[in-house]
Amino acid sequence: MRSGGYHAVSFRDLAADVGIKSASVHYHFPQKEHLGRALVARYAERFAQILADTCADSSNYRARVRAICEAYERALTSGGAVCLCGLLGSEAAGLPQAVVLEVSAFFHAQTHWLAVGSFPDAPTHSPVDAQCTNAAALARARVLIATLQGAMMMAVVARDPQQFAVTMQAALE
Repeated sequence: MRSGGYHAVSFRDLAADVGIKSASVHYHFPQKEHLGRALVARYAERFAQILADTCADSSNYRARVRAICEAYERALTSGGAVCLCGLLGSEAAGLPQAVVLEVSAFFHAQTHWLAVGSFPDAPTHSPVDAQCTNAAALARARVLIATLQGAMMMAVVARDPQQFAVTMQAALE
């Protein structure tokens, strides 16, 4: 799905890749939207865990910005593809609403995680509550996430991960 999009995935191809019958895939995921939601939820969970693991000091905004930059870099270099949610976000007009809501939740969680602790003028809420009402901090978080998403796309199209690295360095500075 990360390389071809939502509509490029079929239950039959998935079953063949895993070595099971298509009916077995349908047993766990009655409809494709169930599969899409599960994939996004797992991706979001793993991404959140990477952020938690790499950013032990949640009060250090530079560490949080670095953590999210490195998480995106890891996603790019591990599969040579864009972020699953970035790709699905670009396909949102043709996706089931339930999948769109999962993708939206991924970006919402990232934005709030970053805004709550990553910018000096952000409120001092606990990073666990992920609630930030500081409009300026939320706007800066969205700009950074959009920049990283765009840099991933450009690096994949150019087949040059260094393009992402240059953008990441500029964001860190």
